[in-house]
Amino acid sequence: MYARPGMAVEVFQDVAFGERGDVHLTVWKGRASPEVVRRAFDTAQQLIDRQPDGIVIFQIVPSSSTPPNAEGRAVATRGFQRIRPQLRRLVTVALGDAFWMSIVRTVMRGAGMLNGMYGIQAIEATEARGLLRVREKASPATPSQTELQAGIAELYAALDVEREMRF
Repeated sequence: MYARPGMAVEVFQDVAFGERGDVHLTVWKGRASPEVVRRAFDTAQQLIDRQPDGIVIFQIVPSSSTPPNAEGRAVATRGFQRIRPQLRRLVTVALGDAFWMSIVRTVMRGAGMLNGMYGIQAIEATEARGLLRVREKASPATPSQTELQAGIAELYAALDVEREMRF
């Protein structure tokens, strides 16, 4: 982990994690290996431990990433079961074409069904729409959209990836 001007950013196997207020930010670049999935839930739990009113997870999943295999999905199921009581919203932004969006929707909806995520989960095609979904479950600890956008930019910079902006 290293400190950047606005927040601490951790890069683990081509995935960047950070937090702003009560929002856990993730940008996926590579493979959703079981180790990466486990680390994602561990970093979310660290934020939960400091946020008594729960957290919001905002993750960007570009088409350069790959869905988890069976072992990774099992790790995700255990992770969701662990953090679900403190999770106010899970926002996934699937960046790519319609085919990629359908893959991400299928994976995330399957995970949601298995883990009681009805009403908590949102899957969007753009960062801007995803950030609106964060606002729906905002608390006093939730930063502004501008602050969240700055945090997302820091994750992209840490991964050395050009930020894809679609509206």
